[in-house]
Amino acid sequence: MVVNIIIVAITLLMGVFVSVWLVSPRGRTWIEVPKHQPTRWDA
Repeated sequence: MVVNIIIVAITLLMGVFVSVWLVSPRGRTWIEVPKHQPTRWDA
């Protein structure tokens, strides 16, 4: 039961992101821009 709720919630969240990406060109830049820089490991 809990797993089903989690799966439905994630599916709805991804559906919202995909629909914003398709409908709003301004939302595409926010979704596609990297949110952070990867850390640089010193060798």
